[in-house]
Amino acid sequence: MILVSASVQTRKTRVMRMIWVFGFFIIIIINCVFCAEKPKVTRNVEITADDEKLRDPAGYAAIKELHGLMDDDQSGSIDRFESTDFLQEDLKLTGNDRTRRERAFHHDDDSITVDDMWESWFESEERAWDEKTISNWLVHVVKLPQYEKNFIEKKVSGIALPRIAIQNSSYLSTVLGIKNFVHRQKLQLKALDLVLFGFHEIPQSRIKDIAVAVMTIACLILGYLLTQSHKKSKQQVEELSKKLSEISSMENDLEGSNKKFDKNAVEDLQKKLEQARRELEESGSEGLSYSLQPLLRHTYQMEISCINEKKMECMREMKEAKEFVDRMRRNKLGFVNSLKLATGSTAAGTDAVDAKVYSLKQRMEKIKATMEECHIRWVEIESLCGFTITGYEADRASLSKKSIVDNRKISSFKPYDNVGHYVRGPRTAYEEYINNTLNYQRAVSSKYASSSEASSSSDDAEI
Repeated sequence: MILVSASVQTRKTRVMRMIWVFGFFIIIIINCVFCAEKPKVTRNVEITADDEKLRDPAGYAAIKELHGLMDDDQSGSIDRFESTDFLQEDLKLTGNDRTRRERAFHHDDDSITVDDMWESWFESEERAWDEKTISNWLVHVVKLPQYEKNFIEKKVSGIALPRIAIQNSSYLSTVLGIKNFVHRQKLQLKALDLVLFGFHEIPQSRIKDIAVAVMTIACLILGYLLTQSHKKSKQQVEELSKKLSEISSMENDLEGSNKKFDKNAVEDLQKKLEQARRELEESGSEGLSYSLQPLLRHTYQMEISCINEKKMECMREMKEAKEFVDRMRRNKLGFVNSLKLATGSTAAGTDAVDAKVYSLKQRMEKIKATMEECHIRWVEIESLCGFTITGYEADRASLSKKSIVDNRKISSFKPYDNVGHYVRGPRTAYEEYINNTLNYQRAVSSKYASSSEASSSSDDAEI
């Protein structure tokens, strides 16, 4: 019995504890609900534009002054003609900018009074700008970030914009501390545009961004192509310079072969004349030689004329090729040629130059070989005939001196035969032969000298 009564007492104690805990939580909840602080009841007090005139007399006075600035006839209202004239004459706006601002200023009202302008400004979003918005406008729109600190210190908000928009306002210089006249004028015009016509943010266009990105990529690609084409053009210029030097060297080789031909011909002529004199002194049968000599000279002259014509034609083509190569070398450095080179338009010209240079090289080698063969052949003919066929200017003096000596040598020949008749002896015939030789040498040498001087002067001028 004692055990049963103890267990019952324990259960009652637990139940009472649970009741006390539950009651405690209920009391806390009731206190939280009924003792919470109730919100204060407020009234929405609407401030009208007329009330704001009293609260912001400086702003209203600034709006009134701006209205008088636009009202030319001082009639108390601004019509569309006056606003258009103000936009064109004072703000220098035309086209879409003028039309957009005129529409934003008038809306559907053809005449704007001072109160209309004040109400429009009072209801605008720009008047509600805070200090941060004004600072952003000053930095990013007006582009005068050096005065941002002054605006923040003076706590300039949108309410102060009409005072900033007034011409020659002391608010800018005394309150905001802007001493620069150009900066004051710039800030005044921006604020005037903002107060009268509102803030017009330039919309960000994705199409514009895409176009700029595409143009940037295109410029990079074009720059890469131009760089590659410039390198290729530089290589072609070097190749053309090499070809130009090859043409000049071929021309020098041809001139060198001519000089060598002249020098060798003079030396051979001196030797052959000496041998011919000895043979003529030993034999008296010079009739055949004298009749054959003009024919051989005429043949030699015709062959030399043909070779000279080919040579002059080759020299003329060589000059044209040099001018063409030099012109192409200068054009390779141009911007337009770089574009042509990037599209592969100049490959044909380079191939034509290669073909031209190769053809000229072959022709000049052929002419050079022909001249050497002609020289060797006519020297052999002169040695076989025993008289001169070719003649040059360089041996005039030597021939003249030798002719005097030869005349003295053969002065012992008698001009009469055994019967006593006068015959044409060796002295008279040889003198005529020497005179004919010298005359022919003078004619040929003067002709060759004139052609050589003309060719050398043209080459020097070209170089």
